[in-house]
Amino acid sequence: MQIKPIHRVIILAITLSLLAGGCAALRPVRSLAYSETSPIFVAPTRLPTPTPPKPTQSPNSVDSQPANCTNVLSFEKDLTIPDSSYVDPGSSLDKQWLVKNSGTCNWNDSYSLRMLEGDSLGATSPQPIVPARGGVEATIRILFTAPTEPGNYYSKWKAYDADGQPFGDFFEIVINVPSK
Repeated sequence: MQIKPIHRVIILAITLSLLAGGCAALRPVRSLAYSETSPIFVAPTRLPTPTPPKPTQSPNSVDSQPANCTNVLSFEKDLTIPDSSYVDPGSSLDKQWLVKNSGTCNWNDSYSLRMLEGDSLGATSPQPIVPARGGVEATIRILFTAPTEPGNYYSKWKAYDADGQPFGDFFEIVINVPSK
C-alpha cells in the first residue's frame, strides 16, 4: 500500500509536534529554593528617566485658530439648577450649562464669559470659558451664592471672544429664595 503525499505531510506534522512537546518535557526545571538568607525583594536595575517631549502646537490645539473662523455658542440645556428652582438663602450654587461651540473658532484662554444683566449672585465677571474646539460640546460652570433676602433672582451671561466681542446664545440662572 502506498501512502499519499498529503498523508505524509500530516504524519510528518504530527511526528514533529510530538517530538517538540517531548523535548520540552525533557528540559531541566530550575528550582527557586527559598532559604532564610534569600532576599525577599530584589530591587530592579535603575533605568534612566526618559525626558518627556517638549509640547508642540498641533493644528488641532485650542490655541490655534483656523483662518477666518466664526464664533458661535449654542445653548443646549441646563445641567444643574433648573430655572425657577427654590434655593436656601445664602446657599452655594454650582450652576452648569451644556453648550456647543457651533462655530469654527477654538475657544481658548483669551475668551471669557461676562454678565449681561441681572444679579451677580456673588460671581465675578468676567469668568474664564472652558477651552473647546469648534464643533464640540462643552460644560460651562459658574459658582454663585444665593441672596439671603427672599425673592426672585436671575443672572444672564454671554461669551466674548479675544477681541471683546460678544457672540452666541446667552445663558442664565433663575432662582427663587423663599421666605422662612
